[in-house]
This record gives sequence, structure tokens and C-alpha cells, in this order.
Amino acid sequence: MPLCFTLEWMSGAGGFRFWNRERTNAVRRRHLVVGRGRNAIPEVHRYRLQCQTIDWLEAEILGSIASLYRSLARADEDPRVADLANAIIGCYLLAKRLGISYAELDEQINGNIRENIESGHEIERWYGDFSALANHRKGRSI
Repeated sequence: MPLCFTLEWMSGAGGFRFWNRERTNAVRRRHLVVGRGRNAIPEVHRYRLQCQTIDWLEAEILGSIASLYRSLARADEDPRVADLANAIIGCYLLAKRLGISYAELDEQINGNIRENIESGHEIERWYGDFSALANHRKGRSI
């Protein structure tokens, strides 16, 4: 027997309900909804939306970096702090969409900084930038 599914708006539940029509018992109805109210997204679209969001964030990151390179290529224009900030923000948001928490990303960044300090990276030897960055990250509270 083929399964028949119905997608209906449930105003009392505050979202969409996707359920098997053959099972009319409300207890057996299965909610397949992301979000609530007007922002509810049926689960059938969640995967597509997740992929589109990841692609969009990748494009935003690359756009910010491209804008930064354009400003570096023009001698009359200073590199824009906004482009760097947008690239960093985009990386944090992309990590979240990929299932990496902000705390996990911060811990990995701190670990990479420590590794570069301990290994004597050229930038650290020449300028001490990794130590300065480690001190900056210790001093801020988020």
C-alpha cells in the first residue's frame, strides 16, 4: 500500500505539520518542522536551505576577501577593516552551519596560535604577531 503524506498548516501548533494520511490518530502524527509560527520551514526543504545557506556564506567570505585584494591592488586605497571583519564573521557563521560551535572554533584558533608560537613560525620570529594575537584574545571577553 503506498504511503500518502499531507503537508498542512496548523495554526494552533504554530507551524506546518507533515503527516501520514493513513494514520489519523493525532498521537501518531509526526512533526517535521524547523522553526515556529510564520518562520516555520517544512523539513523537506531544510536540507536544501542548509546547502543554499552554506553556499551563500562561502560566497560572502570570498566576496569580502576579493574586495580586500582589490583595495590592496589599488595604491590609492587603504585596506578596508570592514572586509576583514566580514570575512571573519562569515567564517564563524559558516562554522556554525557546518556543525562547529563558536567555542570549538575559538579553541581551535587558540590552539593554532599556540602551535605557531611554539614552533617558531617566521611571522612570530620576525614580528611577534602570534604572541600579540594570543595576548589580545586572552584580554577580550565574549
